[in-house]
Amino acid sequence: MPVWLDWCLLLQSNLREVLMLWMFRLAVLISIGATAIAIVLPFEQPLRLSIDINMPLSEALLPALASLAGFVGCVLLLASALGLLVLRNWARRLAVWATAIAAIGVIPLVLASGVVSCVSTAALALLFIALIAWVSAIALTWIEPVRSRFLATATAATN
Repeated sequence: MPVWLDWCLLLQSNLREVLMLWMFRLAVLISIGATAIAIVLPFEQPLRLSIDINMPLSEALLPALASLAGFVGCVLLLASALGLLVLRNWARRLAVWATAIAAIGVIPLVLASGVVSCVSTAALALLFIALIAWVSAIALTWIEPVRSRFLATATAATN
């Protein structure tokens, strides 16, 4: 095999790794940016919320626990996003767990409160884009060119 073909194959494999890493970081940044913009957009209509004073304590605690789980999940999502951007191996698993915790906390709260009907269409679109970008970024952390970079930083940190 000619030497120039070896160099072309090496350049192609290195270019593929660089492009995958660039796409991964771009997906994380898009998810952070789209979520931040969607959060600051105003509601289309006011959120009407009524709480029955005679509600049993067990029913009143459910939204509070869902809110707490959603808040903890969102804080963990931010921490994992920062860890993913600097290619920390622990951030891969934290991102999966934080996504699950946030989903468990946020989805029941959003469905029960009716907040979806008040959020603007632009905010919903941005949140959908953020969700797709975040899931793509998490998936890319387990695909080989990007995965090897996370494992390389993990072994460099232990040495």
